[in-house]
Amino acid sequence: MTLTLNEALSDPAIIQALQEDPDSFRKVRDLKVSPDCILSFNTQINNVVKTAGYHLRNIAFIKKYLDKHSEVDMGLGPFTTILSRFQAVDMSVPFFFDTLGILSARGSAAINPWGFLMPLKNTVWASLIASLLIVCIVHFLFEHFLQPEASWQKQFGRILFEYFQPPLDHALARNTWSVWQKPLLGSWILVSFLLNSSYSGNLKSMMALRYIGHPIQTVRDLIEDTNKKIIIEHRTSYLATVQAIPFGDINELNKVGEAGRYVDYKMRNFLSYSDKILRGDHVQIFDTTNSLYYRAKEFSRTGRCDFYLAKETFIPFVYSMIWQKGSLLTPAINVRIRKVVEAGLYNLWVSQNIDNVTACANPPMKVYLQDPIHLENIWGVAVIWGGGMLLAFSAFALESVWIKYRADGDD
Repeated sequence: MTLTLNEALSDPAIIQALQEDPDSFRKVRDLKVSPDCILSFNTQINNVVKTAGYHLRNIAFIKKYLDKHSEVDMGLGPFTTILSRFQAVDMSVPFFFDTLGILSARGSAAINPWGFLMPLKNTVWASLIASLLIVCIVHFLFEHFLQPEASWQKQFGRILFEYFQPPLDHALARNTWSVWQKPLLGSWILVSFLLNSSYSGNLKSMMALRYIGHPIQTVRDLIEDTNKKIIIEHRTSYLATVQAIPFGDINELNKVGEAGRYVDYKMRNFLSYSDKILRGDHVQIFDTTNSLYYRAKEFSRTGRCDFYLAKETFIPFVYSMIWQKGSLLTPAINVRIRKVVEAGLYNLWVSQNIDNVTACANPPMKVYLQDPIHLENIWGVAVIWGGGMLLAFSAFALESVWIKYRADGDD
């Protein structure tokens, strides 16, 4: 005959057996489990864990629930093991281990219409223009001193045009150069050749192979990106642990978060606020298993991997079951949990209960583009061309007016 839990724990022989040989405790009936737990439970202890969940995170709520529902024998959790909870309820040996991570939106593989500017950084473009002006000014000063022309504007314009040709890979307009001009021109041609080769090579690679940006990879990256809000559920052990660390990047992260960057959303409502992360101005901090679960769920819904988890994880957590303080079941449950963990069954059950669990675990960071380039991909080039044409027509109109004005003045 199978005994109820209360009957079993009232039998001195069973209590002694629990203390001397926990593995001898086999089955009881009518075992009450917190209905807030999404996990199923039967009378065999070694089948209690089927998947991961978040329940009864706040210790005050745990105490209130267990006090109100005295018929509940245990909560399956998994619950993060922290001191305040350990003082209020009994916790099993850990059966799951995890860390916190940073979930962000992945970059896009779409061609940027201004991508032709990206092979060189803005500082390189600025340095190139500054170097061109410096070389032209030096050349102009030397030449104007040795061979002054009637119009210094025309002389400088001619020199600027000559030095503008090497970066565009054009042949020089003249073949005769003075001895002092050759080193100046040769050094400029070498710089132009290196920049031109780097630019053309990188541009070809970018047009064929797109690298998807993952800018947030560490806690330090998140701290320094002041434009991003940080989603972290309040009144949880995760935030409490982050707030309790008094040093390092985690402490600095908490300071900037409390200064106005923290946003409170319930993790279970991820799909309702995931668009904020996809916009790129929000990131989320939560455990890596849940990030894997929600990325897999989003992939099942859309067929895309729109999120990525930063490489750096931080603050390890252990997870346990909970029950009433002073329960005699502790050794009996612990011995079976150890067997489940040692056999690797819990991690197996977790992965089997998440559809497409590996689909977005390691999304590619580069995509080979085989589609033809469309006009919307290169309209930035058209803008530059149109701007050049407008500038040319404006200069033509001004020059025509100026020539007519000079002609009228001469008359």
